[in-house]
Amino acid sequence: MKIKLIKTIFSHIGFGLLILSFFFCTAEVTANSENNLQKKPLLGELIILSTIGNIPDNTSKIVKYQDKVDLFAVVKDREKNYYLGNDDSISDKITIDGKIYSIEDGTLKRWNKIAWGELNIEWYGIMPKMKPSHPRSEYEWYSNVFTEGPKEGEFAEYVVIEYTQSSLDKTGWSIRLKNEIGTARFRAEVNYEGKLLSSPGQLDPLHPNYILAEDYYKGIKPSVHCISRTSNNENKLIRYIEALRGVPWLWGADYKTGDNDPQKQQSELPSAIGIECADLIISALRAMGNDKLKYIKANRFAQGEYTVPLIEGRTFQFAINDIFGGWIPRGIAFQQDRFYVCGKGSIKIFNNSFELITVIEDIQEPLSNYLDIALSSQDDLIYLINDSFNRRIEILDENGNLIRYFSPKIEQVLEMGDQSYSQQIELRPTGIGIDENKDIYLLKSESVYIFNQQGEKKGEIKLEGLYEPFVPTGPLAVNNDRIYIPAYQNYILAYNLQGNMVAQEKLTSTPMGLDIKDERYYFLLIGPLRIEARDSSLTLLADSYDRLIDQEGNDIIISIGTGENTLRVGDIIMSRGEEEEEFSHTLILYEDSNRNGSLDFDDKLIFAGHEGVMIETVKEKLGRRNFSLRRLDESIVKIK
Repeated sequence: MKIKLIKTIFSHIGFGLLILSFFFCTAEVTANSENNLQKKPLLGELIILSTIGNIPDNTSKIVKYQDKVDLFAVVKDREKNYYLGNDDSISDKITIDGKIYSIEDGTLKRWNKIAWGELNIEWYGIMPKMKPSHPRSEYEWYSNVFTEGPKEGEFAEYVVIEYTQSSLDKTGWSIRLKNEIGTARFRAEVNYEGKLLSSPGQLDPLHPNYILAEDYYKGIKPSVHCISRTSNNENKLIRYIEALRGVPWLWGADYKTGDNDPQKQQSELPSAIGIECADLIISALRAMGNDKLKYIKANRFAQGEYTVPLIEGRTFQFAINDIFGGWIPRGIAFQQDRFYVCGKGSIKIFNNSFELITVIEDIQEPLSNYLDIALSSQDDLIYLINDSFNRRIEILDENGNLIRYFSPKIEQVLEMGDQSYSQQIELRPTGIGIDENKDIYLLKSESVYIFNQQGEKKGEIKLEGLYEPFVPTGPLAVNNDRIYIPAYQNYILAYNLQGNMVAQEKLTSTPMGLDIKDERYYFLLIGPLRIEARDSSLTLLADSYDRLIDQEGNDIIISIGTGENTLRVGDIIMSRGEEEEEFSHTLILYEDSNRNGSLDFDDKLIFAGHEGVMIETVKEKLGRRNFSLRRLDESIVKIK
């Protein structure tokens, strides 16, 4: 009886296990069948979304320099279902054309890669060419206007802007963009079931602009996803101006519609097509929130639309200030706010404003040709190399009277067989310097020789690297246990008193003369011939060749600062072309490069030029042109 009962129990348990096993197997088969039988979506569209940390959406954006920007690729099937990602590691909400789609309410779905296969989404960057491959005339850049002939400057037609595409070497449903300043466009594509699916902006080599015709209308359409990133400049206007980096110059940038809607202007951010000088500023101002501003021409800025005059509305010019007047200088020294410059037959002394104070002429020897000059901080004497007298060293008082001179000599040893012979030879130096002990340093070839005031040799320093590879140009300066020598290719070499090179700097011009006092450099330069003062980092402090004058020819100083009566970074400079009567070039003060608090040739301007958004020095951009200064009217534009 017990045995039968046990068999019955095991029989029921076995049957139960069999039923349970059948249930699980059936469930697994059913699940797999559903997986295998689930209908593959028929994809019809690929859309790029972007975000800086909120819900991704399909609008192009202006973002801040520090923002982290993510791009997402969303696919849409023919039944209008949206898919993003294949797991929950990616955003569960998106916004398209203002409508929210989410995983929670089922309007957004995940891609079932097990059932449908993986989507290998590839990413591309789209950038304009900065000038056309085949210009319509001798004018090499994009232009909507006639560039020559009687109609020059008048609207002709909307020029075709060309675009290039490059792989970002990234794949997947989302990518993180680099923090690169400027405007760039993006495209994603995927090859699924033998069909290529692309977001707007697909490459078309057969079209003149190299993108599909449906994505182009008087420039690439706003439907091509665009990100414009501002810079981290302290000035807000400049930050937004730099967001237009990568946008090409377009002479005659215009409204794309007849109603002159600023949002349809070719320079409008965040999907700018092309810029010219005035449009650059208006586009930046509108992006800052001044959406009531209309696009205007540069001469309207000069006439006071959106601007007010600065410094009483005067006009200015950088004029040539040739302080030498045909006289050829050879060496320079600086002492007590005065420049001492030597040359043929005389020494000319200038104040720190480069005005000539005194000329010391050699009455006894008017043909004296001085090669280099040095001044000691310990006395009022002038030390010179006189090339007309076999490069002897002359010591003059402050009035130019000769106190004493000597011809420096060194001992030369000759080897003849087993015998050695020595002889005294004249040195013929090319550069002279004085240290705090009033010892005289003379440069000859690759060595510096040290003499006392009586012409007795005290030592010799062999300088490493001279002639191989650096060839000295002649002058010499001594300051704080350092020896400074200019060399060809615009180098300034610094040595310690052991002859080791401890530093090298490079100028943009060739120095003929050099002196150093109180960690400041004083150069005599050629190309053009001038005096320059620079600080220890070689930042320009003063330049004798250029003087700033007003329209009446009076010398003027334009102060740079933050006050109401100073030129500020972000203020407008209007300049005339070489043959133009009205002010037509719009520039923005970008930087007081030498931090000297006044406008000079070394300061920098930012503007729209042939290479797009450009930064050049005042010298490179303004030159000798007339210009006026304007300030944006703060009652009209929100620049704070």
